[in-house]
Amino acid sequence: KTAADSLIGSLARSGVVEPILEEQENTRLLLQEISRKLSKSRAESAEVFAEVAPQLRRASLVARELLQDLEEIDVRIKSLKNVLRKQSKEPGIADPLDEHGDSSRWTLDRIQDGEEWKAMNDDGWKVAGKGKGRWRNKPALAECLNREPTLADFDKAREDVLLLEKQLLSSSLWSSAKSAISETLERLQWDARELSLRAYGLGSFCNSRESRRQIVFAKALVSHLKILGDVLVFEPQFHEYDSILAKELAFTASTFSDDALFSASTPTLFFMPHCPRQLYNNVLQSNWKATQLSNVMIIGNKFSNYYLQIRPRQMRSYLETSEAVMEEKAIDVEYKTEWFNAFNDQAVITFEKAASIPIDDPLWSFTADPASVSSSGCT
Repeated sequence: KTAADSLIGSLARSGVVEPILEEQENTRLLLQEISRKLSKSRAESAEVFAEVAPQLRRASLVARELLQDLEEIDVRIKSLKNVLRKQSKEPGIADPLDEHGDSSRWTLDRIQDGEEWKAMNDDGWKVAGKGKGRWRNKPALAECLNREPTLADFDKAREDVLLLEKQLLSSSLWSSAKSAISETLERLQWDARELSLRAYGLGSFCNSRESRRQIVFAKALVSHLKILGDVLVFEPQFHEYDSILAKELAFTASTFSDDALFSASTPTLFFMPHCPRQLYNNVLQSNWKATQLSNVMIIGNKFSNYYLQIRPRQMRSYLETSEAVMEEKAIDVEYKTEWFNAFNDQAVITFEKAASIPIDDPLWSFTADPASVSSSGCT
């Protein structure tokens, strides 16, 4: 200890310690200044990032949407190129299945006077106009739908149905549909032993993948609801192979259509996705009674969309008049999924309120002008 004290005293007298201590203090102050500046820089960076982050997220979403749109445009261009190439060999007829096994038959008609092009596929979608690329959901039938399917078409359609069944049961569309239907049936308290199903307007299964998606959905309904009554599908566009495929799926197929003029004396599910407006009107007209309309359930276009269309009183049909007794539960389908075209704007529609309205109410004396039906148009 004495030696250490002596050494410290010698160092202090020699003036060596003071510069070291002074340099240490300067270093400490410098580090404090650096730390302060770093803290300030971090705070400023955080503020800048907080301002920019939402813009970056929006830009990322926009970029993702643009990439998806570009992919769709590329697919459509390839489809149109294939059609143009094939039409040069056989006008008016296109290949029923593309290289991916999907249905993409198109017919192209050029309107000479207006230089306007229209492209239409069998799924009822049009692109029309001078480069505008507007898509409209119309149930117009392309010329190619009248093409007689081959055995190869039938085999591909049968395989595709098996694939679509698996995809449907794991889809958000089916989850939404089951929820909407279960909630509706819980209100109605229908006996499944009396329930029957009638499907309209599904198109040719061998010629259209959208038609196959819809018949697969109908089959899933029959299984889920345990329907024991008649299971019928009406489609004038059916060919022999379509009828065979329908029978394999446990449906009774008919090329004769009653135009949905069916009187539902027992609970009946009308499966009518994207049908013309007139067919919905026919269902209502055939069951326009207080004791009968409550037997009707429709899976089809949202009636609430029709109610938004303003029509003169003298042009009102049963469809517009049904607003007083209609209940609607939407079926949700995600945009830009493969199920969107076949099931957008669909709902489970019932009329249980009808049973509570007296039979002598003026509502039941309503009759529609035939012109209101014939001029009602499609979807």
